[in-house]
Amino acid sequence: MKRGRQKRRAPMRTPWQAPPPAWRAGAGERAALAALALAWALLFAPQLVGGGVFVLGDAGAYRPFAEFSRAHWRATHERALWNPYVFCGLPSAVSLADARPQYLPDAALDALDALTGLPGWPPLALPLFAHLAGMLCVAWLARGLWRAGPAGMTAAGLAWGLMPNVLAPFAYGHDAQVVAASLMPAVLLAVHAMVAAPALRAAAGPGLALALALGLQLLAGHPQITVYSTMLALAFALERERRYRRPARLLAVAGGMLLGGAMAMAVWWPALLYGRASSRGGAGGVGLEEVARYSLALRDLATLAWPKAVGGGGPRYWGGLVETEYPQFLGLAAIALALLGWPRRGAAGRAAARFWALAAGVAVLLALGSRLGPAYALLQRAIPFWSTFRVAVMSLYVAQLALALLAALGVERALAAPLEPARGRRGAALVLVAGALLALGAALALGPLAGAYAALARQARPSMAADVALAAARAAGADLVLRAVIAAGVAAALVLASRARRRVAAGMLVAAIALDLGLVGVPYLHQAAGPPSRLVPRPSPLARAGADDTLGRVMALRGSELFSNDWVTWRVRALAGNHGSPPRPMAELLHTGLPRRAALIRAFAVHHIGAGAGAMDTTLYEAVVRGGREWPVWRVRGALPRAYPAAQVLALEDGDAARAMRSAAFAPEQVAITDDPAASGVYPGSAACRLRWVEDAPDRLVLETEAADRAFVVVADAFFPGWHATVDGERVAIHRVDLALRGVAVPAGRHRLEMRYVAEGWPLGVAVTRLALALWIALAGMWVIRALRGAPAAAPPARRLRA
Repeated sequence: MKRGRQKRRAPMRTPWQAPPPAWRAGAGERAALAALALAWALLFAPQLVGGGVFVLGDAGAYRPFAEFSRAHWRATHERALWNPYVFCGLPSAVSLADARPQYLPDAALDALDALTGLPGWPPLALPLFAHLAGMLCVAWLARGLWRAGPAGMTAAGLAWGLMPNVLAPFAYGHDAQVVAASLMPAVLLAVHAMVAAPALRAAAGPGLALALALGLQLLAGHPQITVYSTMLALAFALERERRYRRPARLLAVAGGMLLGGAMAMAVWWPALLYGRASSRGGAGGVGLEEVARYSLALRDLATLAWPKAVGGGGPRYWGGLVETEYPQFLGLAAIALALLGWPRRGAAGRAAARFWALAAGVAVLLALGSRLGPAYALLQRAIPFWSTFRVAVMSLYVAQLALALLAALGVERALAAPLEPARGRRGAALVLVAGALLALGAALALGPLAGAYAALARQARPSMAADVALAAARAAGADLVLRAVIAAGVAAALVLASRARRRVAAGMLVAAIALDLGLVGVPYLHQAAGPPSRLVPRPSPLARAGADDTLGRVMALRGSELFSNDWVTWRVRALAGNHGSPPRPMAELLHTGLPRRAALIRAFAVHHIGAGAGAMDTTLYEAVVRGGREWPVWRVRGALPRAYPAAQVLALEDGDAARAMRSAAFAPEQVAITDDPAASGVYPGSAACRLRWVEDAPDRLVLETEAADRAFVVVADAFFPGWHATVDGERVAIHRVDLALRGVAVPAGRHRLEMRYVAEGWPLGVAVTRLALALWIALAGMWVIRALRGAPAAAPPARRLRA
């Protein structure tokens, strides 16, 4: 009998192996998204309903800049790109210290101020809603990649939203970091939707979403995360193209990303130009020694699954970072599910899983930073902007996203039909691992291994006290016992799933992820929560002494005042401030310690000095007495105003200038030192030159000068590119004098000296941003009209998809 060819039976696809579904959400998917939104609302209820904020860490560091520019706008309807109150002046907007969107047209800026001023509007609305968007987009991306059901989607959203590396920076006031990181899943979801769309016309909506997500990410003002996100999105687009074989979509993705970049050009272009003159600029960028302070050590890698492996944070921390308040914890439950749920050979999701596993591995390696040696130095030279990034550990955001997606895949595989006996075996193996962790944790917590742990901690951090090291050992042991219990819960869920108890197993797996991460990250939110009033400190005696002195500034000597931006809130000009990348001339000057010399104090128009630890020379300073009580403040004898004439200008290189300014004979009203030979010379009119202030605005100042001969006027505010000067409307040069101040030569007679600040790149960046925003709005309107009309999009012929 002739045997006919038997028809090969198509293998059964489990849900997590099936092709991506349509973007319409069913009841289960809607329930998952609603559950994530409810979890988010409960997590941030004090901030959403009670108007609370976070008050610890850097929460109050950058807030004053935006509040000042908002107040100035409401009072004068003028933008304030320069903040005059810290570092002798700082370009706050282009240095990303002021996040207020001053690039918007006047009407839009007024509308935004009106919206944010509404009663009940959450002060942290932008980062809060960005965080929610990130959770929902991770969940939907898991559905698109693995066809995840409600359990997998919920697991992915919680695994991302509860990561300590997302919650703790939020609690410590790093809003820009949180917004940029939260929008990373939105960018990647849009990339996936563009490539997966059945027709190019159907990719228009996701393309607009990609431009919006990337534009908002750039506008948030955290370049490092945005660079990571863009690189990841480009690599992901290539992986998706290989999956769907649609090379034309890569051009569409590039177009969406270019539009997003244009929408944010008002932020990133001036910031890029600012970077050249900042403390992180220059040919070498940030040195490897500085990067090492923010790089993980190999021992820190244990923290990814065991949060208190190297102390967790605070005084007990003994890892490679210079210091940290929270662990770089990715979640033991999420890691276990990602490993146990790895797809079998030939499964449809295996290629995507390999991509995300590779992304996670690369991100963890990059978090080692300068400890990678020459390899990291090569990255600094080869990749644009990389040399300006100092926080190497920031790359872990990529690993977090990858792990959240792979954990969702693990949940789906654990719950998939048909039943697999291997799941029960995996659960049993995980029980053994949990038992080992329990034994190790008990040995650390109860004493047998605590001494060895403490010895390792003190070897890594010799300054750590013995009792602190022992306390760290016991805390690490107790924490490991808790991880063992969570691992046992995951194991139990796998066993139940192998016995067809999927609903119970799904709940246990999602709960394990939430507890594992939430018990570490959520306490930071509660500890840092407080009313906005806590961010407005009472003026110190030094601030009160300088409050009414607009022609001078104060100088802080104590750390709490020296590294503070409260001077902006108090409207007191100070030789102090807090900024991650201040202007290079001022940063270098402060590093030399020159401003503490008496002559430099006068050159910088310091009128009051806060009391320090040492005794003050009473021939140079006198104590401030108010109400019969001596304040911890000293008044500078013979102080100079913020604008004064100098009789001579001497041209010297910076090194020679610093030495000359250290000389006891240096008198700033007699000699101004510049690096420009064109300004060098004697100015006979300076001796009797009279100066009168006409206007003193943040971005503009006007002086009336009168002298019998030519004179040289020193304005004791920071020199920085973007400042331009005119004398009676005629453009004149501004010279850098005394290493960091401004100087202008004026002719004989009575003249109007005006200085204006226009940030480099600001006019062009604002024009492109407004044009791109208008284009996006027009395209979005056309897309909405077409969608409402229900125009069907023709689908291309079906193609076989690569595994």
